[in-house]
Order: sequence, then structure tokens, then C-alpha cells
Amino acid sequence: MPGIVAIVSRDLKKAWACAIPGEIVDNGVTLDDNGGIYLVTDKYMRKMVWTGKKLSLDEADGAWKEPYPYDKTKNALWLSHGSGATPTLMGFGDNEDHLVVLSDAGNPVKVMAFWRDKIPKDAKQVQGAATKRMASALKIDFPVATTIEWSLQVYKNGVLAFASDFPDPVLIDKTQVFPLTLLSMGYTRKGPKGAQCFSWNSKTNTLENRWLYTDRSLTWTLSPVSRKDNAIYLNTLENGEQVIIGKDWDSGKQVAEIRLPKTYKINTCGQFIYPLRNGDLVVSGAFGPALIKKNK
Repeated sequence: MPGIVAIVSRDLKKAWACAIPGEIVDNGVTLDDNGGIYLVTDKYMRKMVWTGKKLSLDEADGAWKEPYPYDKTKNALWLSHGSGATPTLMGFGDNEDHLVVLSDAGNPVKVMAFWRDKIPKDAKQVQGAATKRMASALKIDFPVATTIEWSLQVYKNGVLAFASDFPDPVLIDKTQVFPLTLLSMGYTRKGPKGAQCFSWNSKTNTLENRWLYTDRSLTWTLSPVSRKDNAIYLNTLENGEQVIIGKDWDSGKQVAEIRLPKTYKINTCGQFIYPLRNGDLVVSGAFGPALIKKNK
């Protein structure tokens, strides 16, 4: 519900709502374990708080808001208002920095980190930021026409951004036909290109570049990290040739190259590559899942 966030009791008998006047919420919300609810509107990165009795935007309850870049003048096809992504949390232990990370809608597009609880006394103000709530911001080095639609992927102290806008969408009467765009990317039309991993440096309180991949176009695929292999598997598709590229999460070194049959039937169309505990991969897609067995 754009402009309203609501929660419902588990027995579906009670509901609580909180309006955010004058702002649009297009994306999902993220929760911490202390009642914090993180969401991005077309104006602010926000923390809302569930007090146990109500949803609150009051700073006295621990809520906050911080503006972020949103360049509406870009001549490109926007899918969402504002950032276009759901915020992602990093750090949960007592000795870890507690952050929420987000890609903005600026020009250029950046990865940003915000302090999600109290702002440390030694925090420095990022150039251009309204307050010290924004901990760090770093430009994304692959081309982004509008926004990063996929939420940032977080594992340990790393943050990965996937290219996810459409350089050559299918249009009918100037309106994008979303299913046809997904089905044709990498076959008859160009797909988005670029994946970049950043690191959070807890000593300097800054984001740093870790590695960048721009060799092949990506499909619209989310890729959870394989904890067994410490790797992420990028689903690439160019000229009808689908190749899953495995990258070591820390170094960016290529650890796998899995060439799939030249068929549209394994088109993920906005779904997932699931790493399994034994190292196998499940590739979900519009026409059914495929199991890829790891070589012993």
C-alpha cells in the first residue's frame, strides 16, 4: 500500500497501520530483532519502530529518516519510485557495526550504508549527506540507467550489487511488456551487465571496492551465497548461451563455469539460483527448476 505500512496479528484478528503522508513506498520492508522496520520511500530511507503497541515514526521511539539521492531527470524506464530496492541489514553481533545498506537512485547510482541504531561518536559526515546517519556511500562502477531493482546481497562484511535494469526493453505503444522483456533478454535483446562486490571496513567506517564483474550480461536472477563454497553463482546469458559463473565471494576469483544447454527452458525470469548444502545448485525458472550436480 503506497504510503502506508501495516502489520497484522498472527491470528488475523488485529491490525495496526501507520501512514507516511506525502511519500510513496514501492518496495519491501526489512526487520531487525528489536522492532525496527526498515523501508525506503521516494524521499527517505526510514526506520519505523514497532513498540509492541503501535507503529511509530517518532524519534523518541528510535525511528529515524534520512534523505538520499533520487535523480528523476534520467531519461530511462523507471520500474519503481525512489531507490527501487528493499533495504538489507548487515551486522548483528554485539561487536559488529549495525548497518542497513541500500542502492540509491542518483546519478551515478551508489551503494550506501546507514547506521541503523545509535550513530557512533566517531562517525564522520559523508560529503553531500544531510546528517551523520549515512555512514558511507560509494559509486557503482557498472552502468545503471535508473536503479538497482534487486536488493543488495549481504554476506559477512561483503555487499553485492547486481545490474537489473533493462537496456533494451520490449515496448508496445511506449509501454514496457515486462514478461516479454524478461523472456527476450539475452536472446534477442541485450540484458543488464555488471555485478560489483563491496566490503565494509569497520576500522575506517567506510565501504570499499572488492571486485567487479562485467564480462557477460546477467539474467534477472537472485543468487544467494553458497556458504559451503564461499561462492556466488552469477547467471549470465548472451546470444542464447547461458553460463553460470561462480565467483569466490572474498576475492572475486572465478571458481566455476557451468555451460547450460542452449534452450529457453532454463530461463530464470527473475527467480533464483539456490546453492544446496552438498554443493549442488537448483536453478528455478519460468518453465520449471533444474538441478545441477557438483562434480565429486
